Amino acid sequence: MPPPDWCEALVPHFDRLLHEGSKALAESRTHAEVELTQIERRLDRLRQLLVDEVISPAEYERDRALYEDARRRLEPQLLAMAKPEAYLKPWLDAASSLNLAPFYFREGTAEERRRLIAERTCNLALRGKTLLIEAAKPFAVYQDWRRFPDLSAWLDHVETSWRRVG
Repeated sequence: MPPPDWCEALVPHFDRLLHEGSKALAESRTHAEVELTQIERRLDRLRQLLVDEVISPAEYERDRALYEDARRRLEPQLLAMAKPEAYLKPWLDAASSLNLAPFYFREGTAEERRRLIAERTCNLALRGKTLLIEAAKPFAVYQDWRRFPDLSAWLDHVETSWRRVG
């Protein structure tokens, strides 16, 4: 587990990322909204072409399916862009809960320890007499903190990992 001061440094670091990313996110959201509006207009025109018998029902269905697929792809993206902090929350929660983990293992009940492990791990496997544990995202990024010479290098690693997932 990284030193507590390293985990505490994540909060202002992620706040900065959120602030810097808000402009880019606003631009991306605007672009996606324009694209969604264009898709809606094209669907309306396509319906009109079908009603006016300019295109056949088969042509209409083929083109409608393409536009509907594009709309289904865009709508979840727009929802995700509405709350950019939702991407950061698990990362910040992971940092604070890692700081509390030693306390729960010293002072907590068996149920609290079990819950702590269940929330932070995935793919538990037993090979022979060895238990293999894979950290759940975003906890996996915290396990290799010793590879980094200083806090700055580790923060860059965490940011890169967050950007790949987020």
